[in-house]
Amino acid sequence: MTDMTGTSGASGGSGSAAEESWRRLDPRTVWLTAVLTGGAVCGTAIPTTVVLGRDIGFGAALSWVLPVAALLILLSPLAGLLHRRSVRYRITDEFVEVRSDLVLSSGRKLRRERLRTVDVTASPLHRLFGLAELTAGTGQGGDGNKERVKLAPLNRHEAERLRRSLLNQPEPETAVAGPHLLAGIDWSWLRYAPVSFAAPAIGAVVVGLGLRIVGRFDLEKSAFEYVVEVFGNGRIWAAVLVLVAAGLAVGMLGSLVWFVEQWWDYRLEREPGGTTLLCRRGLFTTRSVSIEQRRLRGVDVAEPLGSRLFGAARVDAVGTGIRTSDDDKKTAGYGTLLPAAPRGTADQVAASVLREESGPLAVPLRAHPTAARRKRVVWAVTALAALCLMLTLVGAVLPGSLPPAAWIAGWTVAVMLSPAAVLLGLDAYRSLGHALSGAYVVIRSGTLTRHTVALQRSGVIGWKIRQSVFQRRAGLISVTALTPAGSGAYTVRDTAEADGIGFAGTAVPGLLDQFLAPSVSRPDRSDS
Repeated sequence: MTDMTGTSGASGGSGSAAEESWRRLDPRTVWLTAVLTGGAVCGTAIPTTVVLGRDIGFGAALSWVLPVAALLILLSPLAGLLHRRSVRYRITDEFVEVRSDLVLSSGRKLRRERLRTVDVTASPLHRLFGLAELTAGTGQGGDGNKERVKLAPLNRHEAERLRRSLLNQPEPETAVAGPHLLAGIDWSWLRYAPVSFAAPAIGAVVVGLGLRIVGRFDLEKSAFEYVVEVFGNGRIWAAVLVLVAAGLAVGMLGSLVWFVEQWWDYRLEREPGGTTLLCRRGLFTTRSVSIEQRRLRGVDVAEPLGSRLFGAARVDAVGTGIRTSDDDKKTAGYGTLLPAAPRGTADQVAASVLREESGPLAVPLRAHPTAARRKRVVWAVTALAALCLMLTLVGAVLPGSLPPAAWIAGWTVAVMLSPAAVLLGLDAYRSLGHALSGAYVVIRSGTLTRHTVALQRSGVIGWKIRQSVFQRRAGLISVTALTPAGSGAYTVRDTAEADGIGFAGTAVPGLLDQFLAPSVSRPDRSDS
């Protein structure tokens, strides 16, 4: 239960929301802080004892570490009490205010009309105590900490009530209808997790951690001798292949666990009244991400290379004020509305989110000139040649018998990866496309991750036209739609000059007229 503490900050009567009293955090803050501090102290004390024990003996190390750890754990409830007593907040008709008066007084005040995101998260410890975190922010760039307030911890039900209040949502008992379900978890989607970029990333982290542990305990010599004993002195490359394969296997398993934790009990709903999208998900850490429908400017259907090979895609929101990252990494992927799922499902969810019967992504896209294909193949092969040249130069400066090995490695890489470089260049060309679909601009590009963006034409506030020296010789041009939503810029890359300018002029009539009046066929490299 949340305490109510009146201060001079609330003047006048007490009946209206504009005169609401200051509130404090949940009393269970004290015990949550004690548990968190105890875990951190134990996590630090164990390796500290091991390191000191190697020098002064484990008995002496324990005699130093245990008293300090015990003192910190005993004082942790006091730290929680000070935190709770020093933090106050209140929500009025106009503002969300938070104050902290521990040593130096500080505060933050945001206008409610500027709020773009109001989200509730709960870690396993929060859920154990029946608590949650509420984060409300404007979603502006720059110093994000100044553009949001975090209330933590709050009673779980109080956090949900405040979320609905800040988004002007009706209470469940007063709503005339329940939320409309747009998508729910389908565990057959789990098969796409091992082919995502998360698998090699997790494998690399695990392998790196293992190598770091080996180095930490000075086991490099023993590990090398074991590898030589198993694989032989001349077959170190086999050990490298086994290490890579083991890392990928661990990464694929880890990606399955990561998918389950992130998308457990996933539900994408349109809340009563139809003004807000709500995405709920999470196994250990639950997340409730709210996106106002009026802030939505489109969707981005993303197809990472591995997922695309199996016909899968995810859906991200393109809107104003949607955070894509945070100092707290738990909020990464704030705008993701659908995990990797069959492409047909992704198109259906995208159309439902945009409230379109026939999704704008179903329109055929206009192909780009063959000069764009040649450019991508040349760049891919050039990048590979630069890598091989670097290996050759490294071999030229190495002493002894190492230069031939480096040269062989360079040419081997060139021969083995040349077909892959050409295929990636061709795939990058096939990924290019653009079209107008009703009220939307549709732009597609990318090879490692192909992005197909449907952006409201009314959300385009400007165009940026660029043409490099190489593009001018090939008759190509790049046209970028500028918008306050999403990444802020979406580019039609390497299209024909007349096609690109005509596309921009038709998408938002009149916006380019003053810039194109002198000459339509010879755009410069300035911003429009």
